[in-house]
Amino acid sequence: MLNNPLLVMMRQREIAPWQRKLGFTRTPYSLSPLGTRQLLAIFQGEASVPDRLWPYCYLGVPHVPDAGQRNFLSTLDFVFIELSALAEYRVGPVVLNAMRIRDMAARIAAMPDVPKGAADIWLDRLGSAEPGARREAAKAILKVYPRDTPEHEVEREIIVELRIRNSRLTDIGDTLGMIREAFPQARVAVVLFHFCYMSGARAIDWPPELNRHAIAATRDFKMPVFDPAGLVRQYGNDVALDEDQRHWAPAFNAVVGRSLVDFARAHAAGRRT
Repeated sequence: MLNNPLLVMMRQREIAPWQRKLGFTRTPYSLSPLGTRQLLAIFQGEASVPDRLWPYCYLGVPHVPDAGQRNFLSTLDFVFIELSALAEYRVGPVVLNAMRIRDMAARIAAMPDVPKGAADIWLDRLGSAEPGARREAAKAILKVYPRDTPEHEVEREIIVELRIRNSRLTDIGDTLGMIREAFPQARVAVVLFHFCYMSGARAIDWPPELNRHAIAATRDFKMPVFDPAGLVRQYGNDVALDEDQRHWAPAFNAVVGRSLVDFARAHAAGRRT
């Protein structure tokens, strides 16, 4: 919910194209607390993701900013962070993007020889106390999964190795603290994530504790909070939201982007010293 409005502001030259300043061909983004830490470490040149797993973590060409590109980070005067998930999908130490994994599961489910329901069991029963059904589903998928390309081999690896870890609620505060320390010259703000909206702009949060603990952590760090639910109340569901009542209507991204820029400018003078 944060990325597209800011891309509009970049196209309108309201804000700098930060991802290109860091050398990325597409905007890399994260969803979860530990995923955010992983991305921060990549920005700082302290970690990298294997090229084979990069497409399952981020968009664009695999990249780690060099020293010259990292200098741009010290020029930022405002940083937004939005956490939208507590579930951490992982292969070994690498945090994958949950959206990429769900896309992969949908592709598996659409394969004609994959047993019906196997892809759902493989993904939905991650972390189950009784993993037998998931193991059998993975075996059934692997029997028919191709080996024709390097990408197929990587996805076979993910089918076997994918694990899930639910972030501790303390991870939220720890992650916000790491972001603040990484950008001492900037004001850091949190954008709340709402899973969907009911009629009358009533925001529904899932997991329900995510925003509650994010707000508590912002109080500890004296970070401002941007709640996009106010825009939905102001303009109404039909104007603000797409048909799924989860994502912004394409034309509304500019409204959200302008609100974010105005919010940042209003709070920039209160940056941490």
